[in-house]
This record gives sequence, structure tokens and C-alpha cells, in this order.
Amino acid sequence: MNNLSPRPLCKHPGCKLRSHTTFALVPLCNEHNELIRKETALYYTKKQNTKLAETRPEYRKIEMLIPWSQARMGKPE
Repeated sequence: MNNLSPRPLCKHPGCKLRSHTTFALVPLCNEHNELIRKETALYYTKKQNTKLAETRPEYRKIEMLIPWSQARMGKPE
């Protein structure tokens, strides 16, 4: 008998796929993980003075699930 529980669903809004990895402790499917990682790399290499919401829209969709973002937003642990 397999004692492993099934992987949680991807936490990206609207995604019904199982997670295979995490980004900032948030379970994501491979597609959304790759999308957010590319977006993050671009954000940090451009070093533009643009707003986070404009340059990282996919990250912003999961930001409220990231523990250190929650702390920054003033949400209790």
C-alpha cells in the first residue's frame, strides 16, 4: 500500500493540475512554476523602475500565499 498522499493542486488561480514543485513555498504545477520563474528572472535582470504589478502579473496571483509576503502585508501567521 502506498502511504504517500496525493500531491496538492496547483495554487495558481483556476489551475486544476497537481503540483510538482513549489515557488516560494507555494505548490505549483510545472507550467506555472516555469512561467513565474521566467517572469522573476526577467524582473531582476531588467532592474527597471516599473511597478511590480506591471512586470510580474503571474507572481502577483500567488503573492498572498507566500509566507513572507503575508508578513509584509500584515497578515497574521
